[in-house]
Amino acid sequence: MLNNICVLGIDNRMNYVADTFTNKGYTVTRELNINNPAVVILPPPSKKEVIKGKISDIAKSGSVVYGGAIDVELFDDCRKLGIKIYDYLKWDEVTEANAILTAKGIVREAQDEASLNKFNDCLVLGYGFCGRAIARELNGKSRVCVMVRRPEIGDLIISDGFSYIDMRDINKDLSKFQFVFNTVPELVINKKFVHRLSRNVRIFDIASAPGGTDFDYCKENRVFARLSLGIPGKTFPKEAGEIIANAIIKHINSV
Repeated sequence: MLNNICVLGIDNRMNYVADTFTNKGYTVTRELNINNPAVVILPPPSKKEVIKGKISDIAKSGSVVYGGAIDVELFDDCRKLGIKIYDYLKWDEVTEANAILTAKGIVREAQDEASLNKFNDCLVLGYGFCGRAIARELNGKSRVCVMVRRPEIGDLIISDGFSYIDMRDINKDLSKFQFVFNTVPELVINKKFVHRLSRNVRIFDIASAPGGTDFDYCKENRVFARLSLGIPGKTFPKEAGEIIANAIIKHINSV
């Protein structure tokens, strides 16, 4: 088992990744040493530029690489050189834990932007890890309705205590919703969708860039819409760092 940990990246989240490994007795460095095989941990999104010029060094050292949202170029280069590389953001335990942090962060944003309360109606688009976490975070703070394409999810949504709208119902009036939270990574809040909403609605989009909202159209029509990305690392760096580190430790001990 490799006990030497090389943590790259200078944001606070990666500082907490390094601290977690140090507190658990691992030897941690912040620079790559080709003479000392290590577990190399990259910050998300993990791109080739992060370790530009160091990929061959990693191959020589026999190190193992862990990254988050690894781009295709880096992944392919590592595989060609025989480097074992794993994407921790694809692990369900990390995804689910980050979803909870994301939900807390985006609901906090909504509360800071406007007076979100139990009299508000909130619409959540999507019911994956993040959609479900946002609905649960809103529960008790407002009335929650979830919109999805697959009607078979409707029973699950209702059993979780929320109302449900079929996304394919394009004639449904959505003007009662003061807040909309999108988690769907494609253009779902388009021009027609915006016209179904109140002019005073506030849209918060956490889907992968460029998001699932026509932000230009919203701006032209003075409809509030915000894309909020990377909430765990920005808002909860300590918790996010500990999630990554603990998941990698578990993986190291299982392979």
